[in-house]
Amino acid sequence: MRELPSLPDAPRDFESLVNEHRRGLRAFLLTIVQDYHLAEDILQETLSVVANRWAEEEIRDFWSFAREVARRQALKAIRQLKNQPVSLSEEAIESLHAAFDSMAEDSDESRTLALQGCLKKLPRRWMKILNLRYWEYQKINAIALALNTHANVVSVTINRAKSRLADCVSASLATRRVKS
Repeated sequence: MRELPSLPDAPRDFESLVNEHRRGLRAFLLTIVQDYHLAEDILQETLSVVANRWAEEEIRDFWSFAREVARRQALKAIRQLKNQPVSLSEEAIESLHAAFDSMAEDSDESRTLALQGCLKKLPRRWMKILNLRYWEYQKINAIALALNTHANVVSVTINRAKSRLADCVSASLATRRVKS
């Protein structure tokens, strides 16, 4: 099996943190500005600011800090676009900020633990197919040949397994949030 991600408290380098959180920051910015190119520009400005601060001192919570910088950069960009309609008010952006903050509660560690538990619940054959596809990097046709089945069966099984895992992880994380 593949090596599990490191714990969130472990020291990390800037590049790995950026790679880990780039997608979430982009989604956050796209939700605010609703323009892909503008969101990309703001993301680059955000990462520049965060990189400068990272060089000065270690940031304890990269996600929260980067998201706050992104929010401020997005508000600044929106104010500069005075002639264009803005679809979100500053209050809506604050609510969005709070919603994305709750995403941070689902740390990598808790998500990994939830995924491990959910993987154990999958049927053995599904796990075999997932192992062949994602850990041994085999193509669909090669898996079908190895398991003496049709490629369509393998594809459908992979899609069902991914869907079941996503539902299971979401439910597990929601249960953990309710308990805490």
